[in-house]
Amino acid sequence: MRSLLALVLGFSAVACGGQVSTNTESGTGGLCSEAVGGLTIEVDRRGILSAAGEFDAVIIGVEKNRLVLDTCSPAADCVAYEANVTITGPRVDLSAIPKGAYVHVTYELQPTGWGSPNKRVVVQSKFDWAGDKNPAATGDAILVAASDGYDGAPSVAFPFTLGRAKLSCPATGDSCRYYARYAYELSTGAHRIAKTVVPMGQTETLDVAGTGGGAYMLNVTNLRSYESKCTDDYWNWSWFAVYTPKGV
Repeated sequence: MRSLLALVLGFSAVACGGQVSTNTESGTGGLCSEAVGGLTIEVDRRGILSAAGEFDAVIIGVEKNRLVLDTCSPAADCVAYEANVTITGPRVDLSAIPKGAYVHVTYELQPTGWGSPNKRVVVQSKFDWAGDKNPAATGDAILVAASDGYDGAPSVAFPFTLGRAKLSCPATGDSCRYYARYAYELSTGAHRIAKTVVPMGQTETLDVAGTGGGAYMLNVTNLRSYESKCTDDYWNWSWFAVYTPKGV
């Protein structure tokens, strides 16, 4: 089997012949919970959808599913250059992300060869921009990271490791749906010893040791992480993480 990738819920439901639900199986402690969907991730600049790339910006607007950004450097004399990072899917809420933060956006896109491409985005705080100190004082915190399709962590420097653990869950009668289920295993800190397990459909909070802005929290949600036996169905991996100030 080639690399395991993910796709948006609409295609996954068609490929596997049915919709997923949020029910959990009895006697499994929630580890064998079911997928709740996928993500749609888009980055646009002046209304034009972007291919893979990266850029600096300041957050000028925060909505539940969208960050509005100005890419005009504070050192430049230019008209506001608006960009948007839009992430839609079950349980996504970006409203805790601080307005005014200087950020670096990294957007990755990988064609699948069949169906929609895999996408992921990371919006990470910057200490300063063009010599101007970050007014949000969020240091180098990850403000949001989202992935739909890739089975590992983003290629940028990341404050936690992201691995997978195969669960001892029975395959469903239709193995094209859940042949094997996985949980994400997350770990932070210098030694990467303690692991936080996040099964499908669940959210766990990581205490992250940030730099400059101090410690912060990341709420990490696993939307789906499973293998099926459907033809050309390798895309069932989807998760997101959202910043929360410590103590909130």
